[in-house]
Amino acid sequence: MDSIRSIELNAILLTYSASPNYGGGAGRPFDSSKMSGQQGARVELYENTGGFKGFTTTDSNGLYKFDSTVTGGLVAGSTYKVRVVNSTVTSSRPPNPANVISALRSVQTFRTDASTGTPLDVTNKVGGELPNEVDPASQTGSQTLAILSSGSTYQVQSIAPVTLSNGSLTGIDFGFNFDTIVNTNNSGQGSLRQFVDNSNYLANTGLNQEPSSSPATGTTAIDPAAGVETTIFMIPTSALSATGAAVINFPASGRLIIRDAFTAIDGRTQTTNKGNTNNTILGDTSTPIGIGGTTLTGVPGAEIELHLTNDLGIYTYGENTYINSIAFTADAGAAIETDTLAKNSRIENVTIGTTSAADNSPSGGFAKALLINSDNTLIDRNLIRPPCGALRVRAMNP
Repeated sequence: MDSIRSIELNAILLTYSASPNYGGGAGRPFDSSKMSGQQGARVELYENTGGFKGFTTTDSNGLYKFDSTVTGGLVAGSTYKVRVVNSTVTSSRPPNPANVISALRSVQTFRTDASTGTPLDVTNKVGGELPNEVDPASQTGSQTLAILSSGSTYQVQSIAPVTLSNGSLTGIDFGFNFDTIVNTNNSGQGSLRQFVDNSNYLANTGLNQEPSSSPATGTTAIDPAAGVETTIFMIPTSALSATGAAVINFPASGRLIIRDAFTAIDGRTQTTNKGNTNNTILGDTSTPIGIGGTTLTGVPGAEIELHLTNDLGIYTYGENTYINSIAFTADAGAAIETDTLAKNSRIENVTIGTTSAADNSPSGGFAKALLINSDNTLIDRNLIRPPCGALRVRAMNP
């Protein structure tokens, strides 16, 4: 960045980056060794009062600038607001097929604040200004920031205040990630369903997600294996239920379909990033069972709960699918079904037919809890509560 400072008097020079290996926790500043600037993102400039001044797009290095050519010019000592339109952000990982790129959505993980004239890191705005809402489309030419954010669905998510001095101002950076889940919405930006859509179509080449940068007290950061696309749950504690779980309600016929290999839906990242908010152990841990009198260790209460309606929860075609620490509730055909293609998959620490907080609190039933059609599938330390049907196994080597 040093080589391109002071392009022009009263210029705002910014850097936009994609952070494919962000692993949760505090947002991370731009690091050229771990992040990449992406071309084609739309950046909009506004007066401090919200009036639109102009836009530009990032170049092949993820750089862009505003200078005296914008409407009304730029005035030293004035404050402006810079916005990145989230729907125009692309991943450094190529989509397959290429024509699905418009359906892929990221969330903000980092931005800066230069309201004092000096860029400062903002690391606590993962998901944007209001993570449960969606960043609106590009400016059409006359809307103010207030109009763009009007209603109960849309909120401008990526916005940085900038105060200009006499000269160029550099280092107004933004970062984005395609695996971070920041709300309990059924679909759309920042949702679990959006993660699955992104994962299905983005290549895992070069993917090596880092552990959380700031694991919650008493937790151990999850370090996803290289090449495995893992959910990075960062749902705010304000969105959790009274029992401490993030409850995602699925509509009828609303199953998640995993198509890509090496995909992990791992609720433990919510625990790591937001704390053990559902601190309980489910299952009978005191009564010996079986001929050997084995005492079970129980299943940790999940921080992520999927509430289903008359359908499957998750259907996977993906080889080496991994599902860990998820609770499935309500009436449905099955919680998880694996296709014959989904060999070498693992299902661990899952609870089915009970709330995430209490195993004596039934929540509907499943005709079959698990439908396993894939070879070499590991099923370990899961809790299935009656009246759920238990397992249907059709695999050769389950």
